[in-house]
Amino acid sequence: GRVEELAELLRPRLVDDPNNIDLLVLLAETEARLGRQHDAIRYYERARLAGVPETAKLLNGLAAAYVAEQQPAKALELLERSLQLSPQQAGPRRLLTRLRSDPHS
Repeated sequence: GRVEELAELLRPRLVDDPNNIDLLVLLAETEARLGRQHDAIRYYERARLAGVPETAKLLNGLAAAYVAEQQPAKALELLERSLQLSPQQAGPRRLLTRLRSDPHS
């Protein structure tokens, strides 16, 4: 319940400051935790357009949302970039391997 409350508190703030990248990323993460992957993707992509620094965490969150939305090609691209930034990540590497072997998984 607390995550839903957080989302409800954040959305109006975004209306006042639509290019606030910290707020966009927080909303993306919140929507993902609520299982609303389409909305998570929308907020992550808006944050990217607004100039959020590209981090492995951001790319991994966006990739996970694309996997959940059955868009493996997008997820593959993001995971590859994430691993370029931070090659030691075991979880993203396993997901990348799985998607390469079976893009429909």
